[in-house]
Amino acid sequence: MNESLDRREIRILVLVAGLTALRLAVAPFLPLASDEAYYWRWSQHLAPGYYDHPPTVAAWIAAGRLLLGDTHLGVRLFFILSALPATWAVWRAAAIFTRDRRLAGTGALYFNLTLFVLVGTVIATPDTPLLLAAAFLMYFLAKLLETANGAWWLAIGAAVGFGLLSKYTALFWGPSVLIAMLLLPDLRRWFAAPWPWIGGVLAFAIFTPTILWNASHDWISFRFQLGRAASAGFRPQFVAEYVGALFGMATPSVFVLGVMGLAAIWRGKGADRNARVVLGALIWPLLLYFLWHAFGGRVEGNWVAPIFPALTVVAAIAAAAVDWDGLASRAAAFARRTAVPVALTMAAIVYLQALTGLIPIGRNEPTGRILAVGMADVAGRLEDMREQTDAKGFLAPSYALTGWLDFYLPRDVPVIQIGQRYRWYQEPDPPAEMLAGPLLYIERAGARTPAIGSYRQVEKLGRLIRRRGASAIEEYDVFLVSDPSGDPLDRGPPARR
Repeated sequence: MNESLDRREIRILVLVAGLTALRLAVAPFLPLASDEAYYWRWSQHLAPGYYDHPPTVAAWIAAGRLLLGDTHLGVRLFFILSALPATWAVWRAAAIFTRDRRLAGTGALYFNLTLFVLVGTVIATPDTPLLLAAAFLMYFLAKLLETANGAWWLAIGAAVGFGLLSKYTALFWGPSVLIAMLLLPDLRRWFAAPWPWIGGVLAFAIFTPTILWNASHDWISFRFQLGRAASAGFRPQFVAEYVGALFGMATPSVFVLGVMGLAAIWRGKGADRNARVVLGALIWPLLLYFLWHAFGGRVEGNWVAPIFPALTVVAAIAAAAVDWDGLASRAAAFARRTAVPVALTMAAIVYLQALTGLIPIGRNEPTGRILAVGMADVAGRLEDMREQTDAKGFLAPSYALTGWLDFYLPRDVPVIQIGQRYRWYQEPDPPAEMLAGPLLYIERAGARTPAIGSYRQVEKLGRLIRRRGASAIEEYDVFLVSDPSGDPLDRGPPARR
């Protein structure tokens, strides 16, 4: 890519730029997902760690808010833009691994065609900075093999450290790098050099603030995520769901080519041994772990995002560097032809459904439930009720509802989660005089969580319905509460797993 770009590479760059512009155009109109609102609230009180995740997701949102304010696009700005440097890293890594400019461009194209990049990077989640770290980890490993310059171990350590600050899934990169070092003579020799050890120390140093935060908070975040890592019994129905999630998040054509590419490099085809081993090492440990996990519980599609940089390079190898025979040849040709139209069609359907409810599924429509569709209207009616009752603020039972209300209500109105206070360690506690009420308590209709029993005076004010057009998505009961019998907040630690 140091040479002038050819017409095909220019077309790929134009497509990547267009898809980035599309995400920037969609983001202001897409209501926040519940987790986004949760992370947005984190960003108002930056800390080295949080109950669910390390701090990068909050830091990126804080940076976006600094530029664009408390807006949908402000929350999502850096997550959308991060796909551009990630694309560059994938493109360059593919060029180094394969020494084939055309194949490298195909890998960058396939990376942008994954549904996670096409759609997922519009949503502010820890998986997007993790994806960026994964792309650069692959690039830095490629540069290490290309140059044999030990200083690239520092870049590798920095990528792993940044990944750990994004999501704990980056812990799998330790085994990935170790496997590559054990299998490749060009990397094995580094065991006797100081560079990889310095890189490991650098990764640990970058991650140290989060470790110290956990140490001062009873290891709460580590315990939570390690508890989720354990398999819960034997429920193989989730295996099919896991494969389906991979099929969808990679998009069908890229998934098929990725599977074919993995088979090819396993048989020693498509690239030299160094490239095959490194790409496989970046894919297989995480892929197999989540397969094991799927036998005991659900695996969300976004969890596998760190494999996509390497998987899309492998898919490009299958598309352009392997001579297939018979049925495999026809499958590869069909996947190549359909990769762009299938991915763009899937993205268009997801966007249209999220923005308009194109398919009238009703209250079970997933985008309406995940996103805050209709929540701005609910928040407006709640604010009217607050002014009529002279309530001091709002109480909510869940982090999702707390985040949504806090984002869509006026900024000077406090919203407090009454339970699971360990989710908000980074925030100052609300003053006792505020908790005395009157406050408006809102919860899903009919839930009647035990927290409401902390108040002696409870008056139901009504029921509000969150809608998309004429279709109801969710109903909420609203209560006016005051005069607590004690501390109304549940300040206990999370249950140990």
